[in-house]
Amino acid sequence: MRSLLIATTLFALLSVAVCAQDRYPIEDSRQKETILAARVREAHADEDRKRCVELGNEAIRDNRCYTTYPLATMIWGKGFYEGLAKITVRGKSGFINSKGVVVIKPDLRDAGHFSDGLAPFEDQNGKWGFIDSLGKVVIKPQFDLALSFREGLAAVQIGTKWGFIGRDGEIKIEAKFETVSSFAEGLAEVTWFDESLATTDNPKGKRCSSFIDSHGNFKLEGRFDSISRNFDGGIALVNRSVPCPNNNCLETYAIDKNGVRLWTLDSWYVSWIEDDAIVVAAGEDSDGHTLYCAIGRDGKRLFEERFSQIGGFSEGLAPARKTWEGKYGFINKHGEFLIEDRFSSARSFSEGLAAVEVGSLYGYIDKNGNIVIPPQFEFAGQFQSGFALVAPSGKGKDRTGYIDRNGKVIWQPTK
Repeated sequence: MRSLLIATTLFALLSVAVCAQDRYPIEDSRQKETILAARVREAHADEDRKRCVELGNEAIRDNRCYTTYPLATMIWGKGFYEGLAKITVRGKSGFINSKGVVVIKPDLRDAGHFSDGLAPFEDQNGKWGFIDSLGKVVIKPQFDLALSFREGLAAVQIGTKWGFIGRDGEIKIEAKFETVSSFAEGLAEVTWFDESLATTDNPKGKRCSSFIDSHGNFKLEGRFDSISRNFDGGIALVNRSVPCPNNNCLETYAIDKNGVRLWTLDSWYVSWIEDDAIVVAAGEDSDGHTLYCAIGRDGKRLFEERFSQIGGFSEGLAPARKTWEGKYGFINKHGEFLIEDRFSSARSFSEGLAAVEVGSLYGYIDKNGNIVIPPQFEFAGQFQSGFALVAPSGKGKDRTGYIDRNGKVIWQPTK
């Protein structure tokens, strides 16, 4: 059994930053670290580009020569929440309403999305606090990092540790964890080092994971080596080390809120739990490329067909391609193509529309497969509250703006 592939932070940003109108994304303290790293990378982009040209073929050995599009700084915190959406103008953040009118001037160093009437923001000294929908500072900047509120609590970093505050700005759960997630269904994922398990190789101890409740109490007995997915619909996916021939391997299994093991996942890959479906690895093709299928909340396969790629299920459909060289279409939960595979790439449906790549540009289709917004974007996000984040093609493709369901621009792409 291979170790579980933990999804990259950027994938997390793309996957959970855009949710249904009545839901908020589950955030993770590691996402903010990715944003800070992205800022440093962008600041040295010209220098790195010059170095990569000088390296020539050897550039393949230097990670700085590669970037992932869209840039993390383009999409983090973006999207409409509680009627407001983050914009970036000349590197500063502000907010617009659904009519594209600026309601909070873009003079913040950075900001996250609104939730519970508040949004995290960064001041010019690099400290984080919270503002209300009028831009008034409600919780003064004092934290090293901060995530949006969820279920009445917000994760904040003090020094190198993470804890949680309430809407009054007071510490509700001591900052003593290495990493945390935002709360979901009354629980938050946390990690820490158990110093009693310190060794010469690991003087800090062993890294452990578990769940806490809103009072900071550990909810489940025991601990896990890692957690793949926080609770969703009463189940979570967790990992523990088990012996295997050459080394320890991670066994992944589902638990309920009492910590009872429900079923074991025989896969090295697991996607988010979306639309009551989980995409998992299910073997390889003749060339060694991974093949995927989907399972339900009971751990049983939804269909036997295997695909080269499957995206997240939403509104009963998921983007998928049959072979490594094939095009993307949309399958239902029986593994049947309901929208033929004719797109270069595709993203999940949201509010009845899905972004698809035709040639090298993105547009949007409806659930009949009809193109309703012509391909014209370098990047196209999911719709939220009737609006989607997009980036233009060609010059300025690192800028983002917002369109409505008719493709009308309500905020011109800015950077």
